[in-house]
Amino acid sequence: MNIDRIGHFHAAGMPGRAELEYSELDYAYVVKEIDRMGFDGYLGMEYTPTMDRYEGLVRTRKLLYG
Repeated sequence: MNIDRIGHFHAAGMPGRAELEYSELDYAYVVKEIDRMGFDGYLGMEYTPTMDRYEGLVRTRKLLYG
């Protein structure tokens, strides 16, 4: 495994690059698995907000970390 060679991950909801909660991907699971592998870097979110930006970040944090 080369998780120690990864500098950061990028994320966006699919399709349409909206908030992660509207994605076809289960980002809560994806982030849990990345954490399980020992990654301690950054997750960059590159999406086009569909709601208030602060509210979107709060909701995304709740989605990913409970």
